[in-house]
Amino acid sequence: MNKNTQNTNEQGSKIKNSLHNLRHNSIITGIIIGIFLLLIEYKSGLFQAPQGSSNHSISLLWSGIATFITVAFIISVINFIRISLDSQDYFREQFSLAVFYTIVFLIAGLIVSVAGKLMFWYSLLAALYIVSNQKIIVSQPSWEGYAFLTTLIGILYLFAFIRHQNWDGLRSVQQYEREQRSEASEVFFEGFGEFKRTFYGKSTLEKYSELDPLQLLGHLEQSEDFISQAWKEQARELLRLSSSSYDIDTDSGWHDRQGYWVGQNIDTKNLIFLYPAQAALSKTDLDNFVRYSKQIANSKNCQVGELIVAFREDKDKLATPIDSHRKIRFETEDNLLGQLVNFTDYRNDIQKRVLSHKLSESGFTLHDVYVPSQLYVSKGKRANDNVEDYLQKWLDESSQRHIALLGEYGQGKSSAALMFTYRLLCESNQPPKRIPILIELRGKSPRDMRPLELLGAWASQYRIEPQALMRLHIAGRLVLIFEGFDEMALIGNSELRLRHFRSLWKFTYPNAKIIITGRPNFFLDDREMKTALGIIKPISEEPYCESIRLAPFTINQIQEALREQNPVVRDQICSLAQNEPRFLEIVSRPSLLHVVSLLWEKEKLHEKTALLNSAYVMECFVRSSYRRQGLKALGSRNFMALNSSERDYFMCGIASYMVAKELSNQISNEQLNYLIGNLTEAIPESISTYSSEILGEDIRPLRSRIQDPKEDMEHIITDVRTCGLLVDDPSAPGILKFGHKSFMEYLFATTVKEYIWDSSLEKARAIRKVTSFPIEAILDLPVSVDFLAEMIGTDPATKQLNSTNNVSSKGEGTTSIRLLKVIFYTKNNSYYWLMLRFGLLSLSYNASRRSLQPIQRTFLLFTNPLIVLCYSLIFLVYQVSANQKGINFTVASSNDFTALFATFSALMLSILNFLTLFITKAIVPKFRLWNSICQKLGINDEVLHQIAGTWLFPWARNQPFNYFLIQSKVHHGSGN
Repeated sequence: MNKNTQNTNEQGSKIKNSLHNLRHNSIITGIIIGIFLLLIEYKSGLFQAPQGSSNHSISLLWSGIATFITVAFIISVINFIRISLDSQDYFREQFSLAVFYTIVFLIAGLIVSVAGKLMFWYSLLAALYIVSNQKIIVSQPSWEGYAFLTTLIGILYLFAFIRHQNWDGLRSVQQYEREQRSEASEVFFEGFGEFKRTFYGKSTLEKYSELDPLQLLGHLEQSEDFISQAWKEQARELLRLSSSSYDIDTDSGWHDRQGYWVGQNIDTKNLIFLYPAQAALSKTDLDNFVRYSKQIANSKNCQVGELIVAFREDKDKLATPIDSHRKIRFETEDNLLGQLVNFTDYRNDIQKRVLSHKLSESGFTLHDVYVPSQLYVSKGKRANDNVEDYLQKWLDESSQRHIALLGEYGQGKSSAALMFTYRLLCESNQPPKRIPILIELRGKSPRDMRPLELLGAWASQYRIEPQALMRLHIAGRLVLIFEGFDEMALIGNSELRLRHFRSLWKFTYPNAKIIITGRPNFFLDDREMKTALGIIKPISEEPYCESIRLAPFTINQIQEALREQNPVVRDQICSLAQNEPRFLEIVSRPSLLHVVSLLWEKEKLHEKTALLNSAYVMECFVRSSYRRQGLKALGSRNFMALNSSERDYFMCGIASYMVAKELSNQISNEQLNYLIGNLTEAIPESISTYSSEILGEDIRPLRSRIQDPKEDMEHIITDVRTCGLLVDDPSAPGILKFGHKSFMEYLFATTVKEYIWDSSLEKARAIRKVTSFPIEAILDLPVSVDFLAEMIGTDPATKQLNSTNNVSSKGEGTTSIRLLKVIFYTKNNSYYWLMLRFGLLSLSYNASRRSLQPIQRTFLLFTNPLIVLCYSLIFLVYQVSANQKGINFTVASSNDFTALFATFSALMLSILNFLTLFITKAIVPKFRLWNSICQKLGINDEVLHQIAGTWLFPWARNQPFNYFLIQSKVHHGSGN
């Protein structure tokens, strides 16, 4: 079983255990509470129905206050129990706030009970009499009731105090800072402080960890591992790494009085002598070295194999009479470093990737089409140099500045890193001062790896000794290029992402040069990006990082990138880009420019300028790739090759599987074979018939074409591996990937679009059945969301819906209404649709109140639509049932429906509160997806307010409807 599968299973087991423990704890808690209540009942008879002594009338004011306190107390207790049982998801401050509310409402109930001379919970007991058609009669409260409330307050506080002192849940930055200042923290007053913080709308709590952004937001830590300042140690280590034949023992090999190392050549068994010279040597020094080596050899009855003098500085070697002893081998640190590693295999691989490997669906190599991009530097200003010139000047610096090369999808980050590596390694007549080491981070988890392990994983494919590589890096002979941080594995939350980068920055030795590349929207916001990348203003001699961003291509760069293309195609593309800003936005991305140039004549894109967007270009490219593979299969029906539609089904299935399993555009051979088998079992027969436009393709159902299950499955697997969009990952043997991450993002977007928008098609349903991908997972792929919005926006059904441009109470006639329905898959269930709309109203209402002043928010605290609806429904039900049944109930001598009203309100709110715990995590991501797509489609905020119902509230009407959008990502072009 592979590592990703094991991680998935482990996470699943943890979730199951947590749910089991939660259920188990709930049962135990219920039993304990039940026993406790039975004891109270046995001793005091508190909960027995009163028998009519000392009756008195109840005022409407008391009924209203008692109802409010009862409902509020039940909700606060539910929240208190929830946080207590599931503390791993909550901060201690949130627990204290729940305690604060519970105790405050319980104290308020005690006060009201004393003042009103009636226990406040009788508003609930009254309903029991109504149900049984009995007259409501209550008695004066006894001292036992007041004692019970007082005791309950004490018990709750004691439990909360102990739980607070031994809190095992999340730890906030605020809690950490109080602990550092040795400030005492009491649960009730901490809850009061949290109440004030939320009342005034201050920033939310932030999780503290060893990698907290506030702690890391400073200069990068300088690594000290593997560094020995003593030249004698470094000389021994360099000599040992230069040849596996040398063995010099660190304990017994050093002869301190003479200052020599004595070791052995394990192949010849002869002795070797190393003299780590600290300065220039005289002839006498060399004579003594030779004489001593002979003495040691004679004493050990061995022969002298090699005499080596190692100088740290070249000038010391020049000042030494080296001609006086021909048998001595004289080395310098530079010479020894140059002998450590043979980079021939690595250099040949880079040269092959640039000059020989063909780009997808074309006969061009990267060298044929590459143009270095211009850069954005501080505050979004363009640099005077292109990316290659800028990096070359940076290499010549002696500072400890590192570079974060950022860019959106398709802007050429990977190509820039590869070409910069190629220029240094292969195009210079002189050996480079620094060897570029291109390490692709795709699918890796650096947080679990030490620097030597990460280098070793890269070095193994070129048969390079990782310790020698580390020595070169420490000595300042390398430039490390970590490419594609946005494709790392296990990046589910901010803490995991920061741990990855902390491991990468362990390479920041004094002489190090590091480049790290990736997409800026990988980070939640600009603050997280600066924290992870160490982007700060320089502080004295401390290491730091500077972010530079690739700028979109200009018209001149587009023309140069198309230098190998047909001149007619080049001129037409440049002319259209010059006159159409929307088209320029597409072709200013190098990857999309290449695709457009390949399809310009084949797909007649010059005739479809109105349709052109990134998704359409990707669709044409993918369709063309399938078609080309289909044409190869002409006349080879017995080969069992897939037809184009089947190939698309498997590619979409693989992309969805990668997203569902968080595989970062990578899949192993074992995973792929297993997935293909499952997709083959689930493939609908209708998919095979979609490829009739390609002459000669077999459109019989795939499963019916399988004669020999073993042999034919091998053919299917081979076809998927070699005739689709998958390629071998050069950074990981035995692993495949899509040629570009945007292929995976596009294919997943098409699958989600079909699943939610084209429900009559069977492909997406079958893929979801196999891969179990959640549609809200697309929110983690901003590029996929863009593709999805573009595809929905240009869909004929969307244009037809938008042409009516009306919003009705039933949700007919608008794109946003249909989107809401299909994302939640309501079909024609009116009840589900009503509850969904009400949930949208409730959540949007709460979000809209954030813009109000604290006093306004307090005034509207209990006007939540959920509460209003419950009260209204209960009042209506009561009136109808009372009139039909002729029920006449009294509280003492007062005609009042407050008791029934309060009872069912509390019951309904309690049930809804419990349901919210389970459904919020499920519905909010889907609301986010809906809100995000609507925003990208340019749907008016007024329309969204009407759909949500928030147009009813004056303060919300003019607000942007962005209540469900994920926190804004870092923006293109922003500076350091």
